[in-house]
Amino acid sequence: MKSILIIDDEISNIKLLHSGLGDKYQILAAKSGETGINIAKQQQPVLILLDIVMPGIDGFEVIKRLQADAETADIPVIFLTGLHSVENEEHGLSLGAQDYINKPFHMAIVRARIATQMKIIEQKETIKLLANHDPLTGLPTLRVALDRLDMSLKAAKRQDKKLAVLYVDLDNFKYINDTFGHDAGDAILKNVAQKIINVVRESDTVCRIGGDEIMVILNNINNVQALEDKCQQLICDLADSMHYNGNKLQVTASIGASIFPDHADTAGSLRKKADETMYKVKRAGKNNYMVYSNV
Repeated sequence: MKSILIIDDEISNIKLLHSGLGDKYQILAAKSGETGINIAKQQQPVLILLDIVMPGIDGFEVIKRLQADAETADIPVIFLTGLHSVENEEHGLSLGAQDYINKPFHMAIVRARIATQMKIIEQKETIKLLANHDPLTGLPTLRVALDRLDMSLKAAKRQDKKLAVLYVDLDNFKYINDTFGHDAGDAILKNVAQKIINVVRESDTVCRIGGDEIMVILNNINNVQALEDKCQQLICDLADSMHYNGNKLQVTASIGASIFPDHADTAGSLRKKADETMYKVKRAGKNNYMVYSNV
């Protein structure tokens, strides 16, 4: 259930809104601006209903602080206030509020305005999802993965942890496309993506680089043996066949891996060495893995 935060010093307004909205949303409440800001940061509601006239900091100051904080800047705000002047409404909207509702309010109007904002929120989430994920496999895009790799690398350096990058390339994938069609190839890619997700942990990242090539970021790898075990599991799982339109389809994979800090200390170098190692596997016969070595 999506949560809405009400920031209003009048408990009667909070109770009324809770009664009118609680059937559809989880209601959070704060009777002061300072408390409301803290709740917004901790609970991350999808929407905030904000009074303007309150003891302490007023609603105008609250929205300024919310917008100035990266943790809360994207949470939409609707002013719900007894200030009826055009000047106040213009000022509230100029500060970034999505809507402005006057008190005393009609619950049907409040619900309708909230429903409109929820549609906008859903549209933004859909756009963000499409922008950040591969439309075929649902995996994060390379851009998202590179951002995560940078963050993971910084964390590994701070915590003195190991980090591995894997390049996974499907063997003879062109044969599948040429023989059974691109729909079959798409089915293979989706199947492979899911198999890799099932092997790695939630804290790891899997992304489609392009074509039939996938990059995997494994955080907190204890040692080379742990990495090799993970690679071996991937090789075995990816070799399992699947059926598509009555045809038995099977692909294998070639995997190259590099480790921080053993092989490189930058994101670019880790990726380059994993990629180079993957091509060594290809030349050596495919359907295998190899951890980077400068020998």
